[in-house]
Amino acid sequence: MIKKIAKLVLCGVCFVFFIFSTYFSCVNISPNNFYGKTVSYSFGMTTLSLKPQGNNPLPYTYINTQKHPDIPLAIKTVPPFVNQEENNNEENDQTEVDQPDNQEEEKEEIEEDKNSFPVIKLDMSEKQTTDSLLCKNESGYSADINALVHSDYPIKSSKQTLNGQADLPTVLIIHTHGTECYLPDGASKYTPQTPTRSTDCEKNVVAIGRILAETLRNNGIQVIHCETMFDEKSYSDSYNLSEKAVMDYLKKYPSIQYVFDVHRDSIVRQNNEKISPTTEINGKKAAQAMIVVGTDAKGANHPNWRSNLTVASAFQYALVKDYGSLMRPLSIRSASFNAEHSIGSLLLEIGTCGNTLEEASECARLFGNTISNVIKNDGIN
Repeated sequence: MIKKIAKLVLCGVCFVFFIFSTYFSCVNISPNNFYGKTVSYSFGMTTLSLKPQGNNPLPYTYINTQKHPDIPLAIKTVPPFVNQEENNNEENDQTEVDQPDNQEEEKEEIEEDKNSFPVIKLDMSEKQTTDSLLCKNESGYSADINALVHSDYPIKSSKQTLNGQADLPTVLIIHTHGTECYLPDGASKYTPQTPTRSTDCEKNVVAIGRILAETLRNNGIQVIHCETMFDEKSYSDSYNLSEKAVMDYLKKYPSIQYVFDVHRDSIVRQNNEKISPTTEINGKKAAQAMIVVGTDAKGANHPNWRSNLTVASAFQYALVKDYGSLMRPLSIRSASFNAEHSIGSLLLEIGTCGNTLEEASECARLFGNTISNVIKNDGIN
């Protein structure tokens, strides 16, 4: 009886072993196959772990940062992979004195790599020509800027005098967002701590306004440059504050025909690459510029916006003719940007947060030299 029971138990064990062997052979289960896709949430941080590939099993990490006009919410970092076996071999070759210093240097390099992102030089002119100017129209209105270039120019400032005085100001330059600044010269990457705002008028967009004003004056055009940074105390009130200033200047100086609100743009891709629209003209790197034309599409009292667009089209034509790639496509927007107070009122984007001050300065000089001719000749010759 005992032998029969033992025999049955043995058969049962063999049967179970056979079933499990067959199952494991069919599905080929191994520890590596238990790696999967996991998502965890804690303290505002989302971590996405991906199945290990090749020699780099470490995950991508998306970190939520505080909202900022020039810093995206999601910052993507790729932690550096360290081969443990190679690392151990390197440690064995180090002396006790050298090892701590090298470890500290490696730690600093890793931290810098994790927290820095590239700046990408990019030609954003889209190969415009004087026969085919380009326009990004977000207003909902139809507009043919190539036809407007050769239409009647709406400003006759060079042929006007006020009370017999030809030296009264023709141009007003302001900065609604005067604290916008640029990358340090020579920078090829940035971190979330890299400043995008500064109250130092030697470093921010006010410095670019100074160069534009000086260039226009050197070409015989009288300019008032308002260096007030209207966003310094309140970013949300900046357009209301700058509008009041524009209206005060126009009331005090009726000779003003052109109002240029000079900004610098911000272009950051989802992978945190900062875009630096850049070209080379006469052997020098220059930031690329963009003219923005406001409309009444969002309800502003701005019935003459097409006249502003005609002025912008003439500027665009002349700048493309003189420099080819200096200009990004002209932008027509739904908001007015306070441009309803003067027919020659335009918003100018000189470079982006990815450009250096030197590149933006070169752009301002080239831009000023060309539009001076348009202003003095009341349009295209």
